[in-house]
Amino acid sequence: MKLNAGAAGLVVMACAGLATLAGAPALLDLADLFNVTVYIIMSILALSLALVWGYGGIICFGQAAFFGLGGYC
Repeated sequence: MKLNAGAAGLVVMACAGLATLAGAPALLDLADLFNVTVYIIMSILALSLALVWGYGGIICFGQAAFFGLGGYC
């Protein structure tokens, strides 16, 4: 199976991201590691809202409400 240039670049970037995440605990202290974790969680929420709002065309505040409720619990 031959990958085109766009797909090959995506695979390379995904591998680089996973290697960075795997090596982060050895390189960062606890506070910075916690910040990176929070940034990743927030980016997953933003990407899921962009998917629902962009492709679906609907605003889903329930998803953000459950995210906030989970943060307070």
